Amino acid sequence: MFKTWHIELEVPEGLEDISLREVEQHFATSKPKRSRDGILTFSCTDSFKKLERLHTVYASYVVLEFPIPRPKALLGHQYFTQIIETCQAIIKENAFKTVAINAAGSDSSVMQRILTEVGAGIGLTPTQDEGDLLIRIRKLKGTWQVLVRTTPRPLSTKQWRIHDYQGALNAPVAYGMNQLITPQHQTAYANFMCGSGTLLIERDQPTQLVYGIDNNPYALSMAQEHLIQAQIPNVQLVKADAMQVPFADNSFSAITADLPFGQLVGSHNENRKLYPASLQEMHRTLVIGGVLVLITHEVNLLGKIIQTEHWRLIQQRKTNLRGLHPRIYLLEKQ
Repeated sequence: MFKTWHIELEVPEGLEDISLREVEQHFATSKPKRSRDGILTFSCTDSFKKLERLHTVYASYVVLEFPIPRPKALLGHQYFTQIIETCQAIIKENAFKTVAINAAGSDSSVMQRILTEVGAGIGLTPTQDEGDLLIRIRKLKGTWQVLVRTTPRPLSTKQWRIHDYQGALNAPVAYGMNQLITPQHQTAYANFMCGSGTLLIERDQPTQLVYGIDNNPYALSMAQEHLIQAQIPNVQLVKADAMQVPFADNSFSAITADLPFGQLVGSHNENRKLYPASLQEMHRTLVIGGVLVLITHEVNLLGKIIQTEHWRLIQQRKTNLRGLHPRIYLLEKQ
């Protein structure tokens, strides 16, 4: 029997409802709730390892609350014992070597003493970098909280990602985008401008035909290696320009795309040509009633395009990526 823990999950903003459903599926007796944008909380009596099954989560933490006036009081026997016992429960289930503190004033003497004492208490090496066991200390609504991450790295850090591809979409957002596609649209799936393959990998629906399309041979080679690492079979990678793909009309029931934002990848001037032409190809190759799921930071440009094509906007979501606020679109071909 496991103890009941208070869990906080960092999830993609704008996709909280999808994360809630996923938590409910894996933790049937829990009652997760959205406490604020990008944050879910729930009570958990299961093993921490079960949290690693969640796809739409950046990181998971055990949360401890203490009615204290300042962090120094955490060193008191009663509170410090709770912190140590929580850390010990977590490190029993994973391989941790170092411990770090993330807090306002983390370089202060008090925070450094807490770090040193915790490290000694659980047998991990204190570090000033982001450690395997990350401890966050914060004041929230008049209460001091200690959050202990349940995994050595964020859940969004995937073992299959052996290459760092500039502008690659993060895995939780990619999984959330794919969840917008219903099973009835899973007959034939294409990922335009697939890059290193995140959208191709972060799927959990069986699909008869899956294609990844990109004009960059280097990106396709990375996508192939990532697919192998993730053990995702039966994906055909195709070298082609998104503005002219070698597929017949009505080839796909679902298409996804992480369109270049025009910042790290591409430029606004390039996008003014790329977006209309590639959207036209996506429209051509989709069946009537097929769906298109896009993410882009070029909101005004895309808005003008979908008004002139035969698209029905089903939903639009605003998310947060590295300080940018792109939008995710779910469109249906009319």
